[in-house]
Amino acid sequence: MAEKRVAQIAGHLYPNGMLAGQVAIITGSGQGIGAEAARLFATEGAKVVVQDIDAAKAQAVAKEINDKGGKAIAVPGDMLDARYINELVKKAAEFGEGKIHIIVNNAGFTWDGVIHKVCPMWCFKWILWQSGNIE
Repeated sequence: MAEKRVAQIAGHLYPNGMLAGQVAIITGSGQGIGAEAARLFATEGAKVVVQDIDAAKAQAVAKEINDKGGKAIAVPGDMLDARYINELVKKAAEFGEGKIHIIVNNAGFTWDGVIHKVCPMWCFKWILWQSGNIE
């Protein structure tokens, strides 16, 4: 009964969702936590920019959101590519009619997919390698 009352009150306070009219870029949202965040943001009324390095996964999440009545676009690409980031922001701003309100930095990776196996020294070396300071 309490859940129904909370939903009723929230419906009066935020009839179109708590994020209605806002544009959100969610990186790494082709799967996992990012995909769930994208779905939740869309349920709350946000226009969602689904970003993932895997184009098929990004497009699938965006399609699912749109099929359920939300608004989403997929802008797949590599977050380590500066040119791509410019394209991502440009497309997000176009989608948001000139505005971007929320950015969720969820993208990331590990070589074997489990963060607890990655040591701090490996992370440090990887950052140096990505920045061009070591080969």
